[in-house]
Parts: sequence; structure tokens; C-alpha cells
Amino acid sequence: MIVEKTNFLVRAKKLCCHLLREKNELCQTYQFLRLKLSK
Repeated sequence: MIVEKTNFLVRAKKLCCHLLREKNELCQTYQFLRLKLSK
């Protein structure tokens, strides 16, 4: 029971980090495009 709970938390954390990383890349791409367009 405790092991299952730990595995779930680890998976949730990995998923969270993965989502944050993708979001960060989207933000960087957006900022890059905005700089290109503003010039």
C-alpha cells in the first residue's frame, strides 16, 4: 500500500516536471517570436 502510494507520487512529480518543461519551452518560443516581430 505504501509502495503504491510512493510510486504514484513519483509518477505525479515526473508528469508535473514534464508539463512544466513543455510550458517553459512554449513560453521561450513565444518570447522569441515576439522579439522577432517587434524588430
